[in-house]
Amino acid sequence: MSTFRSSYREATTPTGASAAAGPVNFSASLDRQSVSMDTLNRQMHRGRAVRVRQALFPETVGAEAEQMAGLETLTRGRRRLPTSVQQLAEPAQILRTAVVNLINYQEDADVALHAAAELARLLGSSDPVTCQRAASLTLQLSKKQACRLAFAVQVDLIEALLIVVQTAQSVEALRFAVGALCHICQAEQGCATVYQCGRVRAVPELLRLLGSTDIRTRNYALTCLHHLLVHLEEARNEARMASGAQVLSELLLSIVSTSWQQASVSSPPPPMSPPLSAASTGSGSEAQQQQKLMAVCIDSLQLLAFANQESKLVLLSCGAVDQLVNLLLTSRYEKLLFSTSRLLKVLSVEPSCKSAILAAGGITALGRHLKSTGSERLVMNALWTIRNLSD
Repeated sequence: MSTFRSSYREATTPTGASAAAGPVNFSASLDRQSVSMDTLNRQMHRGRAVRVRQALFPETVGAEAEQMAGLETLTRGRRRLPTSVQQLAEPAQILRTAVVNLINYQEDADVALHAAAELARLLGSSDPVTCQRAASLTLQLSKKQACRLAFAVQVDLIEALLIVVQTAQSVEALRFAVGALCHICQAEQGCATVYQCGRVRAVPELLRLLGSTDIRTRNYALTCLHHLLVHLEEARNEARMASGAQVLSELLLSIVSTSWQQASVSSPPPPMSPPLSAASTGSGSEAQQQQKLMAVCIDSLQLLAFANQESKLVLLSCGAVDQLVNLLLTSRYEKLLFSTSRLLKVLSVEPSCKSAILAAGGITALGRHLKSTGSERLVMNALWTIRNLSD
């Protein structure tokens, strides 16, 4: 028993360096470890907050992100796998962009709604400069979807724009007003409001502007008229009564003639061959615009000619059938080819038009597109037209 007590005293009594250092303070050691853990935890939480902010709002994080970059290894491990924050960074940016766009959309709609009444008043001003500036501002606002939808139900504003179209004293004011109407008519509700405006009839005014010498005004008028014809049967009937088929046919021939002249200047065709269209010889912005205009014009003619014999005969008498067949032979623009084949399909059920299509080489022109691999709708319309011609 005495031996055990002596051994215990020797084991618990500090000797040598330990005795010189004094008794061990276990409480201080634990306090230091606790402080170190608290500091490490704070750094980790701070680093996580920085990474979250960097994922959602990268513009607000600067040098702080670089200082905390070393802490990423604590959460990524040896395999350097992406953290959860990094995996969610891209979806978080998409969500943030969507929320910002939604806020801006609502702000645009509110601004347009409050500005509509004032713009209508300024458009009716007797001062040409004030009227032009109001039309310009209306055009700029109508290019935004939220403003466009807000304007679509503002009867007073649309009526003021139509009055400017009818009585404009400057080319710029006329262009701005027609452009604003064109953008507003992108919405079906806008088309209904424009057409139902009783003070100024939109369809006859737009048909009149198709003969404008200002190219941009004419383009706006054509596009706006096309929107009305697509959405409203009443607009199609009114256009037929206002000789719309003849006006559009003459416009189509004019555009085709202009494109051929431009193509002949830039790349003269070989002798004894028809001049190529701008769709097949040019890739510039002007040539592309010509192609788009022809496609819109032909689609408008198709809407008027469908189930209407008189419009079909007007197209035949204007010589449009030969030009349509020639476009199938020379153009490479898919939308133009599709619109042309669809119009020919409508014309091919009329006996007199059928003979004209056959005489112009329609079977050959349509057959060239039966092997088209990039447009199924073009192939289907070509087959349908050939089927009608084969009766």
